Amino acid sequence: MVIVARARTLPSTEADALLALCAEISRQAYSNHIVCLQDDPLLSWFDISTANRIRTLEVAVRKLLLGEMVITQQGVNFERISSISATFYVALFNVLNHISKSLKTSNPTWLRKPDQEERKICIDSDQIIRLFQIEIQNISKAVAERVNKSLFTPGRVTLRAADSTEKLCISDIDLVLTSPPYCTRIDYTSATSLQLAVLYPLNNMRIDHLSRRMVGSIRVPTEEITTSPNWGVKCLEFLGQVYDHPSKASNGYYYKTHIDYYNKMYKSLKNISAAIKPGGLAILVAQDSYYKEIHNDVPTIIAQFADTIGLALERKDDFAVKRSMLGIHRHSKTYRQRHSTIESVICLRKSI
Repeated sequence: MVIVARARTLPSTEADALLALCAEISRQAYSNHIVCLQDDPLLSWFDISTANRIRTLEVAVRKLLLGEMVITQQGVNFERISSISATFYVALFNVLNHISKSLKTSNPTWLRKPDQEERKICIDSDQIIRLFQIEIQNISKAVAERVNKSLFTPGRVTLRAADSTEKLCISDIDLVLTSPPYCTRIDYTSATSLQLAVLYPLNNMRIDHLSRRMVGSIRVPTEEITTSPNWGVKCLEFLGQVYDHPSKASNGYYYKTHIDYYNKMYKSLKNISAAIKPGGLAILVAQDSYYKEIHNDVPTIIAQFADTIGLALERKDDFAVKRSMLGIHRHSKTYRQRHSTIESVICLRKSI
């Protein structure tokens, strides 16, 4: 996300530079040949020749644009990546999204992995580089046109990567605007698995470890979590109903992943509250969900969280959403008739 955001800060004056750099990256990709390591995640979707060409292209971008300044033993410091470097990685993301369309599923967050070698994606090396060049040309054109369309003078942008469940070293934020993960058992590391595969040599964190750390993780927590009275009546009541539900694994896997979600959500909101200055605002978009027939009223639970951490509910607006993950799950009719969900905009203000 830092890379995508950084790419969007590219000034229009760099539009022509993109084309010149693309020509040099393409030249290096044609002349060099990188062989993927056996554990390279690109091999999950692409045959060996295609994966090698993708990795060769990524290495050319890395060597030409990243250098040694941002690379440490802990991996790359993504906060220090330039907007030009980020733009080339975004172009590579787009190429992989394009050539992997055949592996998309009805679940928009899931990319199927072929189970047989012959079914893996095979793309001609020249075509991959041509697609990459087209992406850069399109980005360059869009960036150049931006100067004529913008109504605002670009301001100073600071991008940081942090874990909201850990204390944030700031305390003067005026406004927090966020849409935290919904409690719908979506693995967000799966939704970005292709991008993470591209960044694999730069990222020192294993993908399964990252998945476990996510708010809304589908993985069972490794440590035991206990509920807290500070979570509010609504949350504790819901978790109790999940635990007592007669369906299989309700008091095991499903209870543990739900308690993990609310444990991380409470920690995150508490740290966000500490980062906001007195009188500042936090605006969240949250969505309700269901476990079987049990209503999981996430927006109301978040509002009850806020009561215990110095945030007052100032406004809450609800919007019906007809298309959601509920409609994708074909077994949902077994437990309930309503398939629309409610998205809520929750406005919280920190006490003075």
